[in-house]
Amino acid sequence: MSTPWIVRKISSVELSASADKTRKRKQRAFSSVSLPTALLERIEDVVNELRYWPTKTAFVREASLEKLSKYREEKLDKRK
Repeated sequence: MSTPWIVRKISSVELSASADKTRKRKQRAFSSVSLPTALLERIEDVVNELRYWPTKTAFVREASLEKLSKYREEKLDKRK
């Protein structure tokens, strides 16, 4: 015997509601950035060759943090 339509519908709504709660807990504050394809290919080559970074994302994140650190140091030097 098949499940009545109304019971199936309620079950799917309950599952959707709990899935939304799970998604909300896992959300992080991230944004995307576009890079020229040629630059991205060079980054992929470095990541694959050196195997120091697990992903392109890790490489770009570390490079960005290094650049920000350098900028902060230069800014502090100018104040002196």
